[in-house]
Amino acid sequence: MNKLTSMALGLALSIVASLPAVASEKYVIDTEGGHYYAGFQISHLGFSIMHGRFDKISGTIDYNADNPIASNVSVTIESGSINTNHAQRDAHLKSPDFFNAEEFPKISFVSTSVEKTGENVGKVTGNLTILGVTKSVVLDTRLINVGANPFSKKGTAAWSARGKIKRSDFGIKYGLPVIGDEITLLLDVEALKQ
Repeated sequence: MNKLTSMALGLALSIVASLPAVASEKYVIDTEGGHYYAGFQISHLGFSIMHGRFDKISGTIDYNADNPIASNVSVTIESGSINTNHAQRDAHLKSPDFFNAEEFPKISFVSTSVEKTGENVGKVTGNLTILGVTKSVVLDTRLINVGANPFSKKGTAAWSARGKIKRSDFGIKYGLPVIGDEITLLLDVEALKQ
């Protein structure tokens, strides 16, 4: 390496070193505005697909636009807020046969890694905890939009995520195999920049 090349390399490295690191921006799921959906789908006796949701969730997304793989996600769901539009079934789902909401009131997901797979899409791997059992799951995630809300002018971002789990992996075995084991997870959120 000649002297000129060495000087140019040293200058480039010093410039890069002096650039400020781009920090992640914190977003909080907009629960007050009701801009979220945490739901699931499961086979019911092989005749239909039952749809349900959880009405109470909270969470944060530390989003790094310049380096998405440095982003982090944390979501908490209140298991007792399960809603399948059928009071008797909901009471059963809150019981020890299923989510045991009294003993385990929280379901949580905390990301462990983010992989960018394309333009505005990626895979978020994280630890999902249900009934005190933690398993690694992968959510196929899409960034819908980032920018100023046209009405409130607040910084807003929105994501959609999908994944599949087996409830038996978390110890929920009531009704197997006639009630499905595989559950499709659905999460759609708007989040406000802090």
